[in-house]
Amino acid sequence: MTQDTISAISTPIGPGAIGVVRLSGPKAHEILSAIFVPKKKGPLRPFSLKLGNIVDPDTGDKLDEVLVSIMKAPYSYTREDMAEIQSHSGIGILSSILELTIRLGARPAQPGEFTYRAFLNGRLDLTQAEAVVDLVQTPSKKGQSMALNALMGKLSEKVDSVREKLLEALSILEALIEFPEEELGIDLSLTFLPLRDLIPEMEELIEAHRSRRIWFEGIYVVIAGRTNAGKSSLLNRLIESPRAIVTPLPGTTRDVLEVPYLLEGIPVKLVDTAGIGVPKDEAEEMGIKRAMESIEGADVIIYVVDQSVGVKEEDISVIRSHAQNTVVTLNKADLPSSISMENIEKMLPEGVPYAFVSALTGFGIGELKGKIKEKVLCLSGGMVDSNISPNLRQTVALKGALASLKGFLELIGRDTPLDILAEDLREAIRHLDEVLGRDLPEEILEKIFSSFCIGK
Repeated sequence: MTQDTISAISTPIGPGAIGVVRLSGPKAHEILSAIFVPKKKGPLRPFSLKLGNIVDPDTGDKLDEVLVSIMKAPYSYTREDMAEIQSHSGIGILSSILELTIRLGARPAQPGEFTYRAFLNGRLDLTQAEAVVDLVQTPSKKGQSMALNALMGKLSEKVDSVREKLLEALSILEALIEFPEEELGIDLSLTFLPLRDLIPEMEELIEAHRSRRIWFEGIYVVIAGRTNAGKSSLLNRLIESPRAIVTPLPGTTRDVLEVPYLLEGIPVKLVDTAGIGVPKDEAEEMGIKRAMESIEGADVIIYVVDQSVGVKEEDISVIRSHAQNTVVTLNKADLPSSISMENIEKMLPEGVPYAFVSALTGFGIGELKGKIKEKVLCLSGGMVDSNISPNLRQTVALKGALASLKGFLELIGRDTPLDILAEDLREAIRHLDEVLGRDLPEEILEKIFSSFCIGK
């Protein structure tokens, strides 16, 4: 355990019902006792709330009416003595309470230091600690489920299971190295054959990382098309809010409009762009340029066509250039159509999905959302339903472990010296230890936890 006591505001700054100041360390209870005056006499009991006031012991000034709680080591988040003060929210009140705790012997906590202490004290391994940030930051329910699974140790269990099997294999090798004079008649290829079963298990974990960006960061969905195709109306219909300006005049949208949105449970950044075509002035030219840049950077393109006018050559050109990630939206289905189903299927590249919709009435919007989700599933390799999703650091370490394991299995049966075989297994185990945060250099751990918010 560390010898100093840390303190921090653990709730977002701003008006609200409550704010929390959190302390952890050997003086946490002592500091709280010095500034807290309960409404009713009696000791503070762990894991219960007590009503009272925070009072400056030097001046006797009352800062706020609060609820407080204490937790005793090792039965706390950090496995240290902890205290939490629930005050009214507001930067003035919270800052005053924080400054008081620091004046009485605490120091300001560094970003992620509470969770770092939980890690150092064995409360969490590194995958669980990193899941804390994921749980706070992910915008989707699926991401929350994945993060919660990691926090509960599901990823750790899978990695530890692989590690234990590699350790068993390494112990056999080390026994053979230690006692070479004993002829045990062991067939190495047969003995270590079960390790091959670990390869698909590890590959599945690595592959699951592909879905991470979808659920934890979201995807970039660009609405594109020619002028007056109804792009802005479609955006407003999708988000069910009049965010984009819509007029009967063509060329209303001159710039890029980005709107965060949950589409079928998937967090997306929905982007409305200027109409593609021949610009009438410099402003429209700049808008078209930005639209094309957005298209090039898109994960998914919703290409909008006014089906009452028809598909033009410039539409087909853009769609063909981005066929892999495009969903064609045939808008204005409330008007007479100039496109038959047969013609649209002939014009579009094979495999490009399409839907007839009316941004005005809402017709076909449900079908369009389904096709966009299918496109996302396709682009993610079908891994969006994974219950665990390693982050980039964990995935890099898993790839290293897999490469070392494959190297070991390739060398078996080639009269490879046993000490070389053993080193491949040790390297694989070292990479798995990286995932779990075992024996990592302090500077790497500090870098990881520095991405956490203060108070977490």
